[in-house]
Amino acid sequence: MPLKKPVHANATYTVRFSSHITSKGSALIAVGWVPKDGNAVPDPRDIVVAAGGTSQIDGKVPAFADARLMEIIVDVPDNGSGQLEVLENGKLHSDATIAEDTTWKMLVEEAQ
Repeated sequence: MPLKKPVHANATYTVRFSSHITSKGSALIAVGWVPKDGNAVPDPRDIVVAAGGTSQIDGKVPAFADARLMEIIVDVPDNGSGQLEVLENGKLHSDATIAEDTTWKMLVEEAQ
């Protein structure tokens, strides 16, 4: 998958997944970071989203000097689907209907 538009250092983010009611099982959402030059970045975080449910991961984008890339992984059950949304500083950044396992990657840019 091509890169999504960048996120900005030190911004707050929300990664939210709303599973469709007809999904035949739980989905898994994970958020992780690719560090620059071995610098410290937050530990990866993950959540399980029940069929028909909504869950989210909230956090802060690391400093530009520390993180190169944000990676979001969505693992949906067979024949499952849902809506993935990414918010940056409370505003919609990206969204899509997800019907198969998906990975989104976003570069970390300097704060605006």
